Amino acid sequence: MERDRPPEISEIRQRVLAAFREGQLSSYERPTPTGSALQILALAKAEMERWLETNGETADALRLFSLILESLTQYASAINILERLSASGYARRDDLKRLARCRISLRESVSKAEESR
Repeated sequence: MERDRPPEISEIRQRVLAAFREGQLSSYERPTPTGSALQILALAKAEMERWLETNGETADALRLFSLILESLTQYASAINILERLSASGYARRDDLKRLARCRISLRESVSKAEESR
């Protein structure tokens, strides 16, 4: 892979799937990633940010980026992306379900943080 060229979306998707396998994560009810899964997801996030800068926003790119952010428990950022996708008119039913799940996860994480104070 050339240094100046961002990876293809399919390459980034493969990294995310590898992180899911490595960390035994799933698209529902996933635990916080640790170890190598966390490193893989962090790399995928950086690559996706670079891809979006270079190629612009597409529905598939936004879906993948929101999945990466959700996997990294960056729920507010994932919500922002999913809301943009929804506003664009390209959201699918799965996207709206993930948006609802992210909102619930964000509320739960805020509640846990407040309880631990």
